[in-house]
Amino acid sequence: MGAGESGTGAAVLGAAQNWDVFVSDYGKIAPKYQDELNLHNIAWEQEKHTEEKILNADCIIKSPGIPDKAPIVKSAKAQGIEIIDELEFAYRYTTAKMIGITGTNGKTTTTLLTYHLLKQAGLNVGLAGNIGRSLARQVAQQSYDIYVVEISSFQLDYLDKFTCEIAILCNITPDHLDRYNYRIENYADSKMRIARNQTPEQHFIYCADNELTLEAMARNPFAGRPVPFSLTQTCTEGAYVQGSQIHIHSKEKFTLDMQEFTLRGQHNAYNSMAASIAASLMDVRKESIRESFGNFQNAEHRLEFVQKVGGVDYINDSKATNYDAAEVALRGLDAITDIVRDVELVLGTLRELLVSDPPTPTVAIDLLLQLLDALSAVHDAGWVHRDVKPGNLLLERRPGGGWHLRLGDFGIACRTGTPVARAEAPGTPDRKSTRLNSSHT
Repeated sequence: MGAGESGTGAAVLGAAQNWDVFVSDYGKIAPKYQDELNLHNIAWEQEKHTEEKILNADCIIKSPGIPDKAPIVKSAKAQGIEIIDELEFAYRYTTAKMIGITGTNGKTTTTLLTYHLLKQAGLNVGLAGNIGRSLARQVAQQSYDIYVVEISSFQLDYLDKFTCEIAILCNITPDHLDRYNYRIENYADSKMRIARNQTPEQHFIYCADNELTLEAMARNPFAGRPVPFSLTQTCTEGAYVQGSQIHIHSKEKFTLDMQEFTLRGQHNAYNSMAASIAASLMDVRKESIRESFGNFQNAEHRLEFVQKVGGVDYINDSKATNYDAAEVALRGLDAITDIVRDVELVLGTLRELLVSDPPTPTVAIDLLLQLLDALSAVHDAGWVHRDVKPGNLLLERRPGGGWHLRLGDFGIACRTGTPVARAEAPGTPDRKSTRLNSSHT
């Protein structure tokens, strides 16, 4: 079910293995996939699910995008039909070793980097999962000794025998909770499925700084050998950071200088540690790892420099689709460190104030934009975070509803750097004004 890259790849492999294959997609199938299915004489339908055909199957390979609550999925489960992911189907027809990588944030970069380190070292390695060509298609049409596979939680939910020689869990933060009954524990437990089938000879690489990961590990016993990486503690096995140096303690002990990397930011230090451990465990020499970091190019939309206009650097980080991804990316940019500190100084108090009178999403966005404009004006005037004093922000209640943020002790800084008259709290009874104490963080 589903005829995107995953579903079509699974259909091609199924046909190659002499299965009687039928492809069903509730939406429109892209012309290129229609052509491919026709080339392999695979029956298909689009914009509908014909139950009498689907529920006659011995096995259903479900696209990760189809939720469990879909009626056809519920019907198939009620009849006891096996439902698996394309990765599970492909795994049954290959003897290649799998390096599986999951996590809320960073998994694509870590996957690409791990693949790059192995390929540069001359290993016969393929790249699959959520990146590029499906694993099933590659198993059907190519032959690799190793696959580096990016795996989402939706895919993990439908794996059975799939086993990772090396499993990497980058981190866990709240995401996709609508698919997990709005319980973070369910989502985290899904991520831990990546280590479920491992043996003691295999390795589970994880972030020792991520509390949700540690909690999930405690709830979900696994047999693989745990290998941590950390920015905050020294690891006798795995990887850790001191200054600009990454220390790798794996099959070899060596260091990497992050100043020589093409990747930037704290989050990429985590990604680099995970990928380096994996590469070392696959017998890639330290000299090759060091060299490969210098010529790695990350995927698009991840802190991607666009151009400089009027002295301003424009950076595309549109892949940051949740709060945590955006935060770690911003913290990796030295140029905005002061602004980030300013935001941290006032957001705590804003939260406390608005808890008793929660704004609508529209009002909250408007308030945030006002805050960013105000802080931008402060910086244009030459003030920085150390100039923030208690009581220098005013949050005013608008007569028609909503909030208005004004600078108090700072005054309103204009583009020329000259502050205008200090904003005082209005005294009219129909307007509530609260002075924010920015020392509450």
